[in-house]
Amino acid sequence: MMRLGILARVVLILGLAFFVIQSIAFGVYYLTRDSRPGELMTRAPDRIVALVELFDNAPPDMRAPALNAINAPDLSARIVSGLEERDAEGRPMPRAENLIASRFEAAGLDDRALQVFLVPTGLLGSRGAVQVYAELASGEFLSLTLSDRITVRLLGVPVGFLFGLAGLIVAGAALFAIAKQVRPLIDLANTVDEVGRRQTVIPLKERGAREIRQLIAAVNAMQHRIDQLIRGRTQMLAAISHDLGTYLTRLRLRVEMLPAGPARESVVADVESMRLLLDETLDFALAATSVIDDAGCDLATVLEGWQNAPDSAGRLTIRQPKATVHVALSQTAMARVIGNLIANALRYADSAEVTIERAGAEAVIHVRDNGPGIPADARERVFEPFYRLENSRNRESGGTGLGLTIVKQIIEAGNGTIALDDAAGGGLWVTVTVPALKR
Repeated sequence: MMRLGILARVVLILGLAFFVIQSIAFGVYYLTRDSRPGELMTRAPDRIVALVELFDNAPPDMRAPALNAINAPDLSARIVSGLEERDAEGRPMPRAENLIASRFEAAGLDDRALQVFLVPTGLLGSRGAVQVYAELASGEFLSLTLSDRITVRLLGVPVGFLFGLAGLIVAGAALFAIAKQVRPLIDLANTVDEVGRRQTVIPLKERGAREIRQLIAAVNAMQHRIDQLIRGRTQMLAAISHDLGTYLTRLRLRVEMLPAGPARESVVADVESMRLLLDETLDFALAATSVIDDAGCDLATVLEGWQNAPDSAGRLTIRQPKATVHVALSQTAMARVIGNLIANALRYADSAEVTIERAGAEAVIHVRDNGPGIPADARERVFEPFYRLENSRNRESGGTGLGLTIVKQIIEAGNGTIALDDAAGGGLWVTVTVPALKR
């Protein structure tokens, strides 16, 4: 099951909060707004009829006070001598005009001239103001301008739209600020995941809040301590290996001075097995260190040594794409992985085939041989230290049982995978997948 990172969770929480706030605002607006479908389609026709009747019956000296009393932010009224030329942007409103005309007819004013059109206002004010001209009994016209009351507007743009846009801008700025604060934690997590697997220590820059800076400083100090421990262990193991190797060499020389015979050959084989075990134990102890390398390595370069090697002449086939395939592991680590797999294949089979391919962000290495293969019930156990399918520790047969263990350690330290399967036609099919570098 995929788990969201901290930044994704913060973004999701803020997004849900913004959605809830907008939903509440919409609900409040919906519940508190006028339940009728619109000012113009319901109340406005009756108001217009009432105003026409008012000015039909009002004395001339009362018209000005009446106009002053009627005028409001949503309604502007004046009396003109005739129909004014319609604005070029004005759009007829036949439905509204028919509705008002029906009210006029019901009030006995069906002989009056009437004109209704919409005048767009502002930048995005597509609803604008409704302009109504209604004829009075005197032959003059009552000019009414009804402002859009559905949404209050600022500079022609609905204020709700402006507030929503402002909310999005503020939310975006908040997300940017949060991402900037969370970024050090993400970098810290990536660095901690690679501690002990790089050839060099890469200290993190101390940034962010005080607590985060303290945490980064502690991790940097931990990196240096771990690096010192690894270096100390490496030096100790190298020293032990050197000293033991010296004694084994002396022992080998003394054995060589013994008379030839089965006993001497047996002792020589044991000494060589001890040397092999010592070398591979050292490799096993250091396998997971210095694996990741930002510079990476070219797999073609790693395979060059095997193409013309005497042991693999005529027995090894290498297939690789024309384009170079770079992986995120060091050349030493990849040489150990590929070399071990090829050596195993050639040891137990007559021929082997290595195929390199690029699959998206990964490099895939297939090693196939025509040997006896590995039983299905033993494919997991062969990666265990010192587990051998053969009882002998002789390198010519079963080895020490550390080869595949070292291979798996290196691959997993480099964020890769290894799988064993049956090859078509018999034999072993090994698939190694490691992160590829973009070049």
